[in-house]
Amino acid sequence: MHRPALLGYRAYLTLIPLAVVLPGSKWMEFFYALTVLPILTWIMVQEGWFRTLTASRLFRLISLYTVLALASIAWSHVPTASDEHIVFKLISNTVLILHFTIATAYFRQRFTPDFPSLATSLVIAASLAAAIDMGVWYHDHPFPLSRLEGIGQIDSPIRSTAIIAAAQIMAFHLFLTTGQNRYLALQIPLLLYLALSQSRSILIACLVCLPVTAILAGVDPKSLVLRLAAILGILLVSLCILYLAEPAWASEIFRSVPYRPYIWQASFLQALQHPFLGSGLLSDPGGNVTIDGHPFHYGDAHNLLLGHFRALGIAGVLAIVAVIGTALGYSYRGWRKMQLDGLAVPLLAFAFLAMQANEWELFYPGFKVKEVLTVFWFPLGIALGDELILRQSPPSAK
Repeated sequence: MHRPALLGYRAYLTLIPLAVVLPGSKWMEFFYALTVLPILTWIMVQEGWFRTLTASRLFRLISLYTVLALASIAWSHVPTASDEHIVFKLISNTVLILHFTIATAYFRQRFTPDFPSLATSLVIAASLAAAIDMGVWYHDHPFPLSRLEGIGQIDSPIRSTAIIAAAQIMAFHLFLTTGQNRYLALQIPLLLYLALSQSRSILIACLVCLPVTAILAGVDPKSLVLRLAAILGILLVSLCILYLAEPAWASEIFRSVPYRPYIWQASFLQALQHPFLGSGLLSDPGGNVTIDGHPFHYGDAHNLLLGHFRALGIAGVLAIVAVIGTALGYSYRGWRKMQLDGLAVPLLAFAFLAMQANEWELFYPGFKVKEVLTVFWFPLGIALGDELILRQSPPSAK
């Protein structure tokens, strides 16, 4: 029974990045709900694996965070006519997200040596999606001045780019740990996509986390420098070519920098109205500010922590910080004491950094779940699996 569940999980993991180019991909969630969810749940029950899971400190923190998020429905302010649909969407998204996270932890623990092959499937799909998206987009839009966007269900330039950036970190990790040139080739469309997306925060977060990935890969220093130089060289050449092709492209990168401080200030003042438990996850996260005498409407806080402060108050901020901090700690300990690959460390660090200039409601039903699955919940599931591996190790290794 493990094989059908593993194949279903691999298929879904492969399909997630393709949502950047595939329209109307809700069937992917139905596929997961009808195949992976029931089969893997039955396997976990038969093996008594949930007893192992409930002993996890990280799992308890995730559960506490989830309960707080769902409980905030009670004090959220939403139109009465849409209550039933929104609440159902929030709960169904939450079930899928949590099961996917637990499934990732299960496969991480049970099939540790084979887990990189799952990441490889995601990287190949992301590289293919990046190449297709660039080809289709610039067939109809000016190159390179037009900001690259997803052409599928995930059409937000920031969220599609974040998926590609997470795949880039995984590809770089696989390139360093295996030494196979195919992983270098897979990074070329990913890096070019990052350059064309004009998403500053995503690009900076990715570049910060690449050296972290390199350090944890444990490659000898000489080889490490050469491989890191190869990746940065590809990105630098791409940026130079884009600038030479269209000098105005550089100015587009800084188009919305001045707006962020105004949005953060307004969001902070909004959050202070309900400081302890927030205004609720389903309340309108947007607002209005005046910038240089002109009214400007923002859709969200453009910051993960401010967004949590607004929606879930101080309790929500403490909860998400505890979840991320604990996950990073267990993944790092697994790398240091159990010689695990530490992949969750750069991925979670990337997620945290990328979300500081853009708000990602991790459960909110207004967004598709695929982007948060790839960027946040997949590495969180890896870290959860790392903790379970540590708990089963000899006391001397903990």
